[in-house]
This record gives sequence, C-alpha cells and structure tokens, in this order.
Amino acid sequence: MKIVLLILNGNLSAEHLINKAISLSGSSHCFFHAVFINHSPDLNEYDYIFPNDLALTRNRTSQKIIKEEDAAVLKDNMGLFEVQFNAAKLDYRIDADEDMTLGKLLHLSSFADFILIDGTHSASHYHLADLLANAHCPIYLVSSSYQQPEQIVLAYDGEDTSIVAIKTFAQLFIELKDLPATLAYSTNDNSPELPERKYVEEWLSRHYNKVKIEILTGNASEALPDFIRSIPNSLVVMGSFGRSALSRFFHKSLASVVLEESPCALFIAH
Repeated sequence: MKIVLLILNGNLSAEHLINKAISLSGSSHCFFHAVFINHSPDLNEYDYIFPNDLALTRNRTSQKIIKEEDAAVLKDNMGLFEVQFNAAKLDYRIDADEDMTLGKLLHLSSFADFILIDGTHSASHYHLADLLANAHCPIYLVSSSYQQPEQIVLAYDGEDTSIVAIKTFAQLFIELKDLPATLAYSTNDNSPELPERKYVEEWLSRHYNKVKIEILTGNASEALPDFIRSIPNSLVVMGSFGRSALSRFFHKSLASVVLEESPCALFIAH
C-alpha cells in the first residue's frame, strides 16, 4: 500500500487532482492523507475606515465576512472530496489546518511515500520550489490538463540523483512498466556519450518492456522542456539536479511552461 500526502487548496476546486488520486488507487491500493490548506489572507484593507470605492457600492466587505466565506467554500470542497472518495471506496483521512505551514508539510512528508499536488503555482499558498527542494519524499505534480500517462520520460543528466529518482519511481509504480519509456539524457556539456551506458541500459531493460534512449543537445534547461512538450500526456521523472539548480529550473521554465502549457505530470525525487 502506498501512503500519499494529498495537498489541496481549500478555497479552490481541484477536480483534476482528485481524479488523479482516484486513478492512482485504481492501479494500486493507496491510503490518502488529505491536507486542505486554508490560509486566510490578511485583508485589513477591507476594514479601511476612510471613504473609498467599496463604500460607494454600499457593499461593506470585512475580513470577518471573507473568512466566513472562505470557511464555507472549504466546507463545500471537503464535502465534495468525501463524496467522491467514498464513492470510489478509497481509504483516507482529512486535515484542515488553517495554520498549516511549510514546516508542517515537510514534517508530514516524512511519513508519506510521495506527495500528490497541483503543479500550478497559482494553486498553492506556499513556495512550490521550497517544497520541492526540502520534502522528505518524492513529489508528484499534476497539471490541470493532464489525463492518463501515455509515455514515461526518464530525465537523466549522468548524476546519481537522477538514477535514484528513476529507481524510486520504478519501485513505487511497478504497474507502469509496460508503458513506453524514454530515457532523455540532457546535459550542458553537450556530450554525445551516455554516461555509464552499459549499466543504464542493463537496468532499463529489466524494469521497462518498451524503452529507448534520446540524447538531447543544447542548453539542458531548454532542451528538456522542449522535448517534454513534444510528448503529450507524458509522466516525467527527474532528480533534483542540485537544489539551487532545481529552484532555478522551476522558476524559469518547467513549472510555468511545461506544466501549464503541456498536458504532463512530474515526479520529483532527490
């Protein structure tokens, strides 16, 4: 059984994330620890005592009213979640902690096999790059346009971190071994030689039934996203590529370009 830390924004509906959780449990049994994050913003400006445009509309909006509305939305989203998960007969428990911090999320990640989360920046109240760099388990990021995986892309840069990520993914998702898989080797050195080719090919042949190798040229931070975008509904597996590099990578391209513009998912392990 896989223990999945499912992180949801309590004020937003994430139908694609719930659907992904249900489909994951359909292929292998999972227990979901669902965390609904409901950080109420500091909206003191709505209590501004001087005349303003809000007063002219005679629509007096206070921080209290907004918090009450947020609480109602959270309750509705939690209710919808329970209906869908109960209908699918899934094992789960719910946390709805208004004071949930990044530190608490990182602590909870110690007890999960992986985190399932919306990969869209706007869907999160915390810094996604910080969660990616410091989580104590792999992270599975899903875009809103993502369907079922049709192909696996194993991102490889010749470093041990990418091999560890690829091995971790294979151990967690052995049921995907029959999907077409591509090992995409990308490095800024532009070397045409695949590092440790003998051992890489040996490992791949024993874990995937249909696998090929692609050597990507050019700047790695551009070549890899371009390649991923060329394969719709791909599930991309990658290591951290170094913590500072990971942060830059997600700030610049992969999260904003690949996850938002391409129907794909990312599995990150370091």
